[in-house]
Amino acid sequence: MRVDKKIIFQTKKSSILKYFYKLLRFYFIDSWEFSFESESKNNRKLIKDNLYNFNKKYIYLKLKNFSISGWYFLGICHLGDNNNLIGYVKSNNSSLRQGRKIPSTRIRWRIIYLPKKVNLKILLSNIDYPIIFKNIYLFKIPFWFAKRKIIRKINNNAPLLVSDSPNFFKYWEIYNKLFDPNPIKGNLINYQEWIEIYENEFKKELTHQKRTKQINYLFNEKENLLVTNQKKFLILKSSDIRLSEIAVKAIIWGIDSSPNTLLFYGDEDSLNHNGERCFPNFKPAWNKELFFSNSNYSSIWIIDFCLYSQFINLFLQKDIVNKKEKLINIVSYLINEKKENLISHIPLILGHKIFMKDDKKNEIENLESYRKNILKTFKNIYPRGFSISTNKKLSSLEYKYEIPKDTLISIIIPIRDKVELLRTCINSIIKTELECYLEIIIVDNNSIEQSTHDFLNNLKEESSKKINYKIIKFPGEFNYSAINNHAFKYVTGEVVILLNNDLKILTKNWASLIASYALREEIGCVGVKLVYPDNKIQHAGIILGIYGSAGYSHKNFGRNDSGHSNRLNYSQNISAVTGAFLAVKRKVWIELEGLDENNFAVNYNDVDFCLRANKLGLKNIYLPQIEAIHFESKSRGKPIGKEFKRWKKEYKFFKKKWNHIIIEDPNYNPSLTRIEEDWSLNLAKPKFNLR
Repeated sequence: MRVDKKIIFQTKKSSILKYFYKLLRFYFIDSWEFSFESESKNNRKLIKDNLYNFNKKYIYLKLKNFSISGWYFLGICHLGDNNNLIGYVKSNNSSLRQGRKIPSTRIRWRIIYLPKKVNLKILLSNIDYPIIFKNIYLFKIPFWFAKRKIIRKINNNAPLLVSDSPNFFKYWEIYNKLFDPNPIKGNLINYQEWIEIYENEFKKELTHQKRTKQINYLFNEKENLLVTNQKKFLILKSSDIRLSEIAVKAIIWGIDSSPNTLLFYGDEDSLNHNGERCFPNFKPAWNKELFFSNSNYSSIWIIDFCLYSQFINLFLQKDIVNKKEKLINIVSYLINEKKENLISHIPLILGHKIFMKDDKKNEIENLESYRKNILKTFKNIYPRGFSISTNKKLSSLEYKYEIPKDTLISIIIPIRDKVELLRTCINSIIKTELECYLEIIIVDNNSIEQSTHDFLNNLKEESSKKINYKIIKFPGEFNYSAINNHAFKYVTGEVVILLNNDLKILTKNWASLIASYALREEIGCVGVKLVYPDNKIQHAGIILGIYGSAGYSHKNFGRNDSGHSNRLNYSQNISAVTGAFLAVKRKVWIELEGLDENNFAVNYNDVDFCLRANKLGLKNIYLPQIEAIHFESKSRGKPIGKEFKRWKKEYKFFKKKWNHIIIEDPNYNPSLTRIEEDWSLNLAKPKFNLR
């Protein structure tokens, strides 16, 4: 019998590698087993690239036949749609819970520590879909390396928590709590502690600004008048709010930072029955759309007295005593005079409201009063016809603007097979009440299934005067930007809507509503609320700076949640919206020359498009009253291999191009986190800039 020397060599090489891996404490997927019970002896071998369809939502991964201790790098790479996967280290001898989110497609690394020798087990939970394990890596690392990585991570993400120069155990404790996928509320820092640190940082900032320190001022608390630098300001505030300890100094700082500003406002919080501060309301830079939909935009306004004096006679003649009505008149004037740039936000807590339990009846009455006050002056702001309604469910005002009856909307839907998704999408479009005309342009990118071709051929025959179908082809590699740019050549409508094929629209009259916003002269892109099939929010606008680039606002909140200070329920200006459902005027598309197919073929093309619209002086808007289910990822899958490399390249280019804006999103607040999409407290060192 002939022995193949090559096989012998490979076997010896493999044995030598295994020996060195064991010596260096390097473990890979072939060192792991899985079971459904923590202490089970019926463990099964974990096989690389095998598709597992578990009948339970969790499994235990076990490092077979090894007892280990010390510091390790753990990396898990899996494929599939399990983006909510969570992993917990189960060492039975650690005083700290070590857990982390482990979304799919790329290796998710985590430092773990085992104080004593143990048979390592990892609990993977939230397994909702079939899963493929590409590899599991476990590398022994020296303490100094772990220490350096952990301290750097905390100093970058949560330096406010380590201001007292703690020992390393404190860093390790924070590291585990900060990245715990299911943190206990307030386990890192509560609002009372956070605000004390934050406001002390502001006081330090003032001591470094000699000019601000030397400013002479006089504050008449009874009349709410502030005089500084020969300039007088009126503080217009609600009766149920009192100024904070730092309010006057913060206002003076704001005036000194921007002496030409005519109207300031700031952040606020509430006082509970024990006098403790709670429920912070962190606001964006001036946001006209939010102001007109939210009757509680701000409870404290600082108005240049010369500006206010121009309205005193008007207020007397028309017997205007309501503070909000006064404010609406002043804001309307600034808008008409194109002086909105003279409205500034002071990103500090200027006042504390007396906390009251939710009184829905009183809230609706205030909203209705706000609606009536706006109607008195609103016609001077928007020349076209409009209507304002009170949405009692969302506690907000909703606007609808008149559009011509013959308005044509062009909807572009790229597809590659998945005909059932397309059928659901189109049915949701045509079954809603349509008050305008539609042309639906379906772009076929390399579909091969006969059922797809049959469906598209049948669609052509269903064209009518109200809805016209166009089927076009785009062969070649998937390039989202190029596909939509190609489809635009066939567009004849005044409004263009980019729509994913994996969407199901839920709102009646959505088309005319979104068109009424898109057709406004000052508006760029319009987006809507997208929810996952489980009614968790996928998209409610895009925030810049999250994860270093951009993230979705309030992602994974419940569909009916109100979000931070009810922000989920207000129409508002937003930096960007997703291309999964984006409306824009035809002439804006032409001016922007479409999507950037060279630099953003697949990723960030929508955000880049929105930011370029902003650069033209246009505002992008999020509309919560239009909702759709997004069966995300079913049509294209997740980026792996070449796609992941392309994402990384586009990510780097996006950061380089828009870094000056990513640093601080004007429609977000510097007091809010940049490492999550949940609007929690920002634990980074504050930067005090007037906005």
